[in-house]
Amino acid sequence: MEEDRARWTSVCKRRRTLVHEEPRGAHGIVSTPPTAEPDERAHTFAVAGLLHDVGKILEPARVELCDRARGLEHLICPTGDHGRHTHRHVVYTAHVLERVDSALGGLDAEKVFRVACNHHRPSGDAFDQHVLQKADWLASGHDRRPDPGRDHGEPIAGLESVLSRLVGPANAETGDTTRHVPTGPLSFQEQQFLPGEPQQRATYDERCRTLAAELEAAFPRSFRDPVHCVEGIDALLDRFARTVPQSRSRSEQPDVTLYDHSRVVAAFGACLGVEHPDGPCDASRIAGHYRLAAIGLGGIQDFIFRVATPVDGGSGESPEKGMAKRLRARSFYVSLLTHLAARRILEAVGLPMTNLVLDAGGRAVLLLPDTEAVQERVRAAMDWVRSWLADHLLGAVRLDLAMSEPLTDAAFRGEAFTATFRELDRRLGGARFELSDPRLRTDGDWSEDGWVASGRPSLPVDRGGFDDAIRSLGRDLPKAAYLSLDASESPLSELEILGYRVGLHDRRPGNGRTLALTPATSGPEAAVPAFVTANHVPVMGEDVRRLLQRRENREGWEEAGTSPDVDTSRPGEPVVFTDLARLARSEDGGLLGHEMLGALKADVDHLGIILGRGLGERASFGRFAAMARSLDSFFKGFLTERLRERFPYVYTVFGGGDDLFLIGPWYDLVLLTHALRGWFERLSCANRNLTFSAGIVFSHPTQPVRHLGEAAEKALEQAKNPRPGDTSGGRNRLTIGRVTLGWEQLEQALELHRLMRRLSPLHNGRILNPSLAYRLFEYARMGLGLRGSPDDEPPAADLKWRAQMSYDLARNASLPKEGERDAENLRRLHEHLMAIRTTADAAVLYVAAMLTLYQLRGGES
Repeated sequence: MEEDRARWTSVCKRRRTLVHEEPRGAHGIVSTPPTAEPDERAHTFAVAGLLHDVGKILEPARVELCDRARGLEHLICPTGDHGRHTHRHVVYTAHVLERVDSALGGLDAEKVFRVACNHHRPSGDAFDQHVLQKADWLASGHDRRPDPGRDHGEPIAGLESVLSRLVGPANAETGDTTRHVPTGPLSFQEQQFLPGEPQQRATYDERCRTLAAELEAAFPRSFRDPVHCVEGIDALLDRFARTVPQSRSRSEQPDVTLYDHSRVVAAFGACLGVEHPDGPCDASRIAGHYRLAAIGLGGIQDFIFRVATPVDGGSGESPEKGMAKRLRARSFYVSLLTHLAARRILEAVGLPMTNLVLDAGGRAVLLLPDTEAVQERVRAAMDWVRSWLADHLLGAVRLDLAMSEPLTDAAFRGEAFTATFRELDRRLGGARFELSDPRLRTDGDWSEDGWVASGRPSLPVDRGGFDDAIRSLGRDLPKAAYLSLDASESPLSELEILGYRVGLHDRRPGNGRTLALTPATSGPEAAVPAFVTANHVPVMGEDVRRLLQRRENREGWEEAGTSPDVDTSRPGEPVVFTDLARLARSEDGGLLGHEMLGALKADVDHLGIILGRGLGERASFGRFAAMARSLDSFFKGFLTERLRERFPYVYTVFGGGDDLFLIGPWYDLVLLTHALRGWFERLSCANRNLTFSAGIVFSHPTQPVRHLGEAAEKALEQAKNPRPGDTSGGRNRLTIGRVTLGWEQLEQALELHRLMRRLSPLHNGRILNPSLAYRLFEYARMGLGLRGSPDDEPPAADLKWRAQMSYDLARNASLPKEGERDAENLRRLHEHLMAIRTTADAAVLYVAAMLTLYQLRGGES
């Protein structure tokens, strides 16, 4: 630590123009973060790199070219073997840059035009054009991979999902690689987001025509500054280029998006532009030197569910009061940490946000030029970030920082990149064991949970000021549409994170850096960068009020809120958990009488291995970014839309990267989990190497949320790591109640449960009453050997249960004559129950009988 401080002092002395003498914090570190003016060359190359291949959207659409673009073909297009011009997409790129005619935030628009349009055929004396050509070579050689199984005469008609080609640790078989991501603007609607049937070329061309028109219409007339320009154009490509394949070659795998390829070109271009102010006008002689910086987040769940009475008094309320607000605010808070840490490092060196080449799931990777000046500034910024974390979080959340060794162009080619990325991952893994602050050491040991002195919690996050700010943030998140950094306008609520004043707004602020919490796909709002969060919160509206009124009228509803520590739902405010439990509905839409909450915890199996090895020799920045973004968008954007449409009373605690935690009416959670598995299978194109596991628990609505989270986490661990003697294998499964079963078994359990419902009083049936349903549940327990506490080891299964169940059915649910009421359904029930042979079959009966029993309690309205 002393060495770190000495290095920081040395940096400050040598870089007076970068870091001025500022007030210092408690540990001698300046309280103002190190910053630099945006590097004009880096931002010029970033804009040119983002737009260099934008013509690939327009070319298949056969957009009519403007006069200037049409006249440039012989100057900017290479000439092929037969004397015809090749790479004609650059002519369409010229058309876009000529037509949009935007003020690029002070950047030289004509220079951007020449650099972007000449990257395939640079002028002999134009060094910067050769720089972008080198960046394009690096990115293209990095991303492109020949596909030996592809028919070379087959036209490119759409983007294939990178997830379909992932391989597992013991399975090289991939998913359905013929499926296409539908071409179109960014959308989280089911038919536009999930891969589907292969597109015809005519369909692809027509959809590109629509994309081209919408992109041109959304392009702003001006940008405030170079940073705003880069981030605005990046946002436009995120909306309109993430479903377009980068490759036009018929012999290659079209699974890298135009958006991801363009960002990688922009990142390499910015690095080369900073390193080389001039040089030889020959791309093959321009050598690059780089570093990769990695940021990882840990301790997320402990922080989100942390409960402590504020040490300085605070509001005086029970720490459980307002827990729903804390949960969503803390989840939002940690989702910002890696992004803002990466932004802080890039701002310290003046680099554009395109050099944040990976940002998803609590992990970020930066591509940086390896110059002495840049590395000094990066180290200073990392020191500042560590100091801020120590002062404000002190072990409540762990943010790991790691830097690669110096890298050359060769580190990004072919198999070398896989080794490069694994080494960075290894260094990031080692960073978690570094002591970030001496205050985390007590009695000679290091505690990640924070230091406790004299029996009194002393973490900054346990103080009233932070707790009040978090609750205010959680209160306003459901109403917010925008996130600002350092805006002057008054926000709904505000919190300082890593030196940024992070504000929430219900309308777009006029200044500061603005991020949209829900991305727009048309008009000028499409140029606003997005920070999508999993933030679906049921709100007390007219629909909820009517449902609760129905229950009150039916059964004499016991009013909530009689205790000062219990929240109540108010109009326009989030629905509290006690009311959510009253909103459980059947598949028919009727209210279920049994009031109970459900909690779902799920995450992707073997994700670390998949990220490190799933791409094999095909690993590249473009594929890594697409893979991480696909999963992140699925759990944040896509799932949030499905909740709004189909499960509006399910509450998102957190979601993104590869995992999620949801709370809602108990039966909604069961149906949602079943649907989630189907959506995920479509996302992965039925790739058996990419699966997820889940745990569902049920609870009385007054159960503290942190206990619900702990129970759901335990259920998830059981799904991933079976107990001794369980031969069904781990992962790709669901734990519900006390049993773990595969997804196919869940399908069977739901079908059996629906059959039981049809024979029960819920459907005016007279056969399967609560008593018989309970006995069937007990027979399943006997078949599974479940006795005593859930923590007890299960004894051997009781083999007499099948005979007892058969006798019970013959006596109390005998088969009626053909044609009598319920005859067909009862016959099917007998057939299913008599076919039970294994513990897996018994698990199906257990879940079906459990769901039926819960629904029979209190009936349905």
